[in-house]
Amino acid sequence: MGSAASVNLARSEEENPSLNQRESSPIAQDLEESKTLVEDSNERKEKEVEDGEECSFCTYIKAGECKESWIELEKCLDEAKKKDGESDVTKCKEARKMFKTCIYDNPVHYEPVIAAETYMFAKMLSDLQAKKEAVLVDKAQVVAKMLSELKAEKEAILSGDAASIVKALSKLQKEEDETINIMPAEAAAIAKKFSELEAKKKEKEEK
Repeated sequence: MGSAASVNLARSEEENPSLNQRESSPIAQDLEESKTLVEDSNERKEKEVEDGEECSFCTYIKAGECKESWIELEKCLDEAKKKDGESDVTKCKEARKMFKTCIYDNPVHYEPVIAAETYMFAKMLSDLQAKKEAVLVDKAQVVAKMLSELKAEKEAILSGDAASIVKALSKLQKEEDETINIMPAEAAAIAKKFSELEAKKKEKEEK
């Protein structure tokens, strides 16, 4: 998850120059697991701790007004990590909320963090809307095609085309039903009556 978060932040920095005003960190949102910006710094944090150094992201956070809430959240995440099967998403919900509230209450120092997170949320929403719009466009194209075919079928029936009448009626038949045969004279009579019914339908719709 950490590497994916780093890629996401890199893209955010390219598309949102304000993220480069201060030292950035691998912040991302794992939507499926409902995780926030804190967990995404863990990979970098653990690597730097192994080298005997405090992670630069941690130093940056602690330099601001949210030092205490960050420390509490770190403790909660570490405890949840030690306990097998315990979800830090549930256990650290309150600590996460306090830390996030603190960040937004102090936007001057934490502007890069806020910018990265808000950008990614907005990007996810934008992508979601794009997918929905694409689905609607596909559906609209299907409906337009159906209407076009329906119009062509209607015109063929009105012209008294026997083959078109048979094709249209066959859609109403069951597999075991006898095949319908329409004579030319019969097709003309059907077309005339069909025209009358369609005219009455239109008159009724206009009232």
